[in-house]
Amino acid sequence: MKQHLSSYSVPQIYRQLNVSLSDYYNWPKGAPKSNELFDNVKALYWQHKARLGAPSLVHDMREKGYDISERTVS
Repeated sequence: MKQHLSSYSVPQIYRQLNVSLSDYYNWPKGAPKSNELFDNVKALYWQHKARLGAPSLVHDMREKGYDISERTVS
């Protein structure tokens, strides 16, 4: 992909690949959240018998060292 940027514009390349431009601009930010994070949030949720909301889950996950937001949890 990067080798073709000198010959073609990003929109041209992505139009040919049928991929959205937002995918291109978000791609360098990293891979999607891992299943490990999802599994840990889910385990914590059920550990508290499904009584915790997103703010409490975020608080507890941050205490465990995860960089997480309410949008990620909900």
